[in-house]
Amino acid sequence: MSLLCCMLSTSAQDIKEWSIIPGAKTGVALEGLQFVFRTDVGVDAKLTLNEHWSLLAGVEYEYRFSNDYFAPTFDKRIGLRHFFRVPVRVEYTNQRYYMNTGLFVERATNPWLTKTKRLDIGYGIVLEVGRKIQLSENDYLRIGLQTQTCFYNYTRQDLNYVEHRAGWGFTSVLASVGYEHRF
Repeated sequence: MSLLCCMLSTSAQDIKEWSIIPGAKTGVALEGLQFVFRTDVGVDAKLTLNEHWSLLAGVEYEYRFSNDYFAPTFDKRIGLRHFFRVPVRVEYTNQRYYMNTGLFVERATNPWLTKTKRLDIGYGIVLEVGRKIQLSENDYLRIGLQTQTCFYNYTRQDLNYVEHRAGWGFTSVLASVGYEHRF
């Protein structure tokens, strides 16, 4: 983090522009021993700090579904199909390409796995690499490939005890497309 602050502070040209980036992603995740298909939509706000560095923060809605062939037990976990996620990332951009990385937290709309086990929160790291295609002076099409790794905090509660655990949630690869508009 110190290195990042030093790199940002040594910039000779401060730009300070805002952009908004609505986008969508789709792909597959390995969750436990099951393949789960994922699709999400979201919007990011981007603050350009200088010629190459930006900060992104956003909100995303994700729907997870499976094919019975790959994961017949997933459909029993109806609550774990709808998720909301808040990602915060740092992005490096040159004229045509971008790379961003950062952290996210997520929460299921109905977090109960069973009657006694609940998924409290998910958190993880995200990395995206992509291409920017300029459409006009202030508009870009963004096409990329994103990978995410997530860990979950669980609570198991029976009549006589409460147990909190953490564990691996999923690893995914997603194709992403977005539309960036600079103000």
